[in-house]
Formats: sequence, structure tokens, C-alpha cells
Amino acid sequence: MKKIIFIVFAIVSTVFTGLNAQNNVISLPPYSYDLTTFSYQPLPAPGTPGGLGIPGFDYSALPSQFSHNIMQDASGNILFFIVDGVVYDKDGFHIGVLAGDQGTEITIMPDPGNCSRYYIIYAIEGITKPLSTSSNPYFSLLDLSNNSLQNWKMFCDVNDIGCVGAPTPINFFLTGITGGQWESMTLANGHTTFSATKLNSNNERFLYMYSVGRVIILKLDATGFTFIDIISLPNFGSSQLRGEMELIELPNGDYRLATITSQKPFTTEYGFAYADFSSTTGLPITPFTTFFYNDPQVFLRGLEFSPDGSKLFITHSTTPTFPAPIEEYVIGVSTSPSPVANIPISQGQDFQQSMIELGKDGKLYFATNNRLATYDLTTNTWNNNQLSITYNSNLGSGIFLNSASLYQTFILPDQIDGMDYTAHFTTTLVH
Repeated sequence: MKKIIFIVFAIVSTVFTGLNAQNNVISLPPYSYDLTTFSYQPLPAPGTPGGLGIPGFDYSALPSQFSHNIMQDASGNILFFIVDGVVYDKDGFHIGVLAGDQGTEITIMPDPGNCSRYYIIYAIEGITKPLSTSSNPYFSLLDLSNNSLQNWKMFCDVNDIGCVGAPTPINFFLTGITGGQWESMTLANGHTTFSATKLNSNNERFLYMYSVGRVIILKLDATGFTFIDIISLPNFGSSQLRGEMELIELPNGDYRLATITSQKPFTTEYGFAYADFSSTTGLPITPFTTFFYNDPQVFLRGLEFSPDGSKLFITHSTTPTFPAPIEEYVIGVSTSPSPVANIPISQGQDFQQSMIELGKDGKLYFATNNRLATYDLTTNTWNNNQLSITYNSNLGSGIFLNSASLYQTFILPDQIDGMDYTAHFTTTLVH
């Protein structure tokens, strides 16, 4: 019966594509932004003076230093949120602490088998080489039925204590990525990024991870994670700094993925790579196409696809050779990115360190220290001040704290693009 309900829902949701896609809320600590009312409000902070919580334990209305994210409930309100490694409930009370200081992206994946559980995916920076840009992926399992949080390393050796008791006894060491091998990979300045897919017709989600020139593919179903494959990108050079990975569902149902990457023929050059992936197997169905800026001072921050996946939007630091901080690349047509025609270069300068996020309203969002801006993909119009708000940039652990000009990033938290954030409460197997 459950399978029939799921199929019917899938047909109905296909007819009404986009009505409920994307998260209702964006975390902008100490605020959240509602994408249905286009208003912001303080995150619940019982740890502030006079509050019902414990200062320094429950959320205390502090901005984020490292990273953050948020999850909505079935009604579009806050279900839980994460700020700098601490998970708080909808009222701001402490649930638990992740395994360490996180990198740029935190990805939240609803458990396909239990709508009270969430896999929180992140990387701990500097864990393999102190004060470095190396990182090691972890996942935490949040169970809201009993407000519990458990942390595990994603890749482990046979006797790695970080994997003892993990809910998914995959034996990753048999796949060719041991804990030690991952660490040797990331010694080459391997900042790690993530993207996840919405639920497919087999009740599965895929997780894509990128570090040190490799895309690692995992499947998440009701039994947990399964290793799928590793894809190596050509010409990998060094760290891709604090950038992001993005994924979008194509009109044919498959996925298109893009990640910031780098090459090092003589000096490190940054760019991006993209490929298409099967929604049923999670495997690539096209080879990766790469583009590199021929300028070592161009540091990429944001990537985001248009809703149909035909365009890729990029933010990066500017140089005399590449003066436009916000550019677009037409998949299969462009040979190099070009400035977005309706975004004034002078106004875009404020957003060269911003990530990009596709909102529920179909607009691209950009962030800086005193406002959010939007680019409407339907009307091709730029709003240089969608919302006036005080917002801190994020750095990170280790070397990031000492390299603000290179590494600071205005994070717009990762979401599962195209996912109906209401439907997952009714399409999982266990309730």
C-alpha cells in the first residue's frame, strides 16, 4: 500500500513541479529568512539573558563563524537548525554537537526510511593536518523522536574507532578508500563539498562528495549508506578553497552536477566541472566538462544552476582580466563564462565572496555583510537590495581563520534543489 501511495504522490508531484520545491527557510544566523513571506526574524534564542535556556549551551543569538543550515517542518516552519556544529531544536534548545568544526557546506538528508531521522553531512577541516585546508567527511544521525545525535566518520579503516557502532556497517575499506587513504588524499589541501538528491522512485537518495579531484558517490536508502563509485576529474591541482557543489534535476529526470575544482600546470588555477548523472543508478552518463580561469587570482565561491539546468551561475573574486564577479555559463553552448547582462558589475562587486542559492520564489540569492540581493530568472531583473540585514561572513577552522581575504565566504546554506520539503514527511517508509 505504501508503494502505491508513493507512486500516486510521485505522479501528482510531477504535475505540480516547483510548487513546494526548495526549503521554506534560509538560516542567516542570528536570523532566518522566510522565502514565502520574504521576511526575516531572529532565530529562537533561549540562551540569551532572560531566556528559558542555558547561556552558552542553548542558542544565544550569536552569528555563525564556520557554517550553518536549517530544516523546515511539514508546515514550512523551523524544525531544527545548526550553527557552528551545534544542533538546536525548533525552539533553540540544545540537542547535540557534531563531531567538530565544519567546512563550508552542511548537507541535510532526510532518512528515506524514517521521517523523524536526518543524516547531517559535513567535513571537519584541519583534522588530518593541523592548521591546514585538509578535511575529513563525517555524518551525524539526528533522531527527533528522542532528540538524539550520533557522529561517525564517513571513511574508516577496519579498526577505526570513529566507525565503531555506525548504523551503516559498509566496510568502506573494501572499496579502496580507507580512512588513511582518504587522509592522504586530503593532505593535498582537500576542501570537501557535498550535494544530495531528492528521493527517487526507488526510495533512494544519492550523495555526491568532492575532494582532491575526486567525486565520490554514495547511495542512501532505508538501510543506510552504500558506496557506489569514485570518479576522478582530469588536471586536478590543489585546494578549491571555500566553494560549493551544486546539483539540479533535469527535465528528463536525471541530475546535473557542478563543482568548483582546480588545476596546477604551474600555478593553481580555479574553475568548475560539470557532468550529468543517472537518477536511478547515481552514476555519470556524460563525462565531466571542465573550465579553468586563466588567472590564479580568480577564486570561486558560488555555483548555482537555473531550474532547468541549462545555465550555471558563478561568483568569484575579480581581477582586471575578469572584472565581473557574477557570471553565467550556458551548458553545451558557452566556451567560457560571461557576465550576466542585467547585473551591474559595480553592484555585483559586493557579492564576489557570496555563495548562490536558488530560492523557492525562483530567484537566485546572493549575500554580503549588509544585505541580500536577488536575480529573477523569469524577468532577468536584478534587485541589489532584496533585504537589508547584518550578516557575518564565515571563515572556518585551521588556516582559514588566518586567511580572511582568501577564505571568507558569505554562506547561503546548502539545500536539496528541487526537493519538495513538505513531501518527505509523507513519502518515507516508517512513521
